[in-house]
Amino acid sequence: MSDNYIAQQKKMIQQVKDSISQGQSQLSIVEMRSDYENDDAICLASLTFPSKDIAQTISKEIIAPLQSLDSHHFYYSSECLHITIKSIRTVHNPPLFKNEDVVKVHELFTQIVPNFKSFTFSLEGLILFPTSVSLVGYCDETLRKLVQALDLGLREIGVPDIDTPLPKGEGILGSLTRR
Repeated sequence: MSDNYIAQQKKMIQQVKDSISQGQSQLSIVEMRSDYENDDAICLASLTFPSKDIAQTISKEIIAPLQSLDSHHFYYSSECLHITIKSIRTVHNPPLFKNEDVVKVHELFTQIVPNFKSFTFSLEGLILFPTSVSLVGYCDETLRKLVQALDLGLREIGVPDIDTPLPKGEGILGSLTRR
């Protein structure tokens, strides 16, 4: 992985942490829910899932200790842990997108994603958002190039990214979220 690119990502995460701690964050923050398992709100995003071994390690070494400190929050099971590659529309009820958008986005992603080599994340550190906590994933520039291609394609098909949980820029990273 490129040290310069990872440094950009880490700088961006620090900026996000600073803006949150100063109450100046302009991030898209999803409100807390009283019943996540039965919540009808839905988002439009591209996700990937960690391997079963990694998900179980995260559950055992990160989620279980957090759960023992505060059991009132919702915690994903290891089977539901995911890494958000590209957020297009935030969680909302009713959805902030139409079924036609889903079809167009699926077709676009089917065309674009295979053109990129696979990449890995180095999961390290947590970031506390007002209503959730995420494990931060750093990676090489493949993710940045992929997201830029997806952004361009989304604009071309009339489904531009209207909300992003992290600032735009060169330091794109993945986040593994617990709400």
